[in-house]
Amino acid sequence: MGYYNDTGKPYFDCGVILILTVLGMGVQIKAVEALAAGRAIIARKGAMRGIPHSEEAWIEVNDPREMIEASVWLSRDKKSREKMGEAAHMYYEENLNARRISSRLFEKFNEVLNQ
Repeated sequence: MGYYNDTGKPYFDCGVILILTVLGMGVQIKAVEALAAGRAIIARKGAMRGIPHSEEAWIEVNDPREMIEASVWLSRDKKSREKMGEAAHMYYEENLNARRISSRLFEKFNEVLNQ
């Protein structure tokens, strides 16, 4: 709550990120930011729309009860929370990092030009 000079700080201040929204269009920037921050994520089904599924980088739940259960479990299990956070950051680096995506696009563009 409040103003942050560093927009990433709220993510780094949390151990578990909850993504509640299930409706809408397109990728939610909060999902990408949570992955980049390397935090354990619990998301309602549909909240991670537009991002290829991962078994390790986040937990998807069907309803608020499941979200509460997963939150309690992760808040008590530091090792699992850290493992999921590492998987989230790795997922971000492999799939969503803008520099990596730009580099891949540039390589493909050069391949096409050099054919």
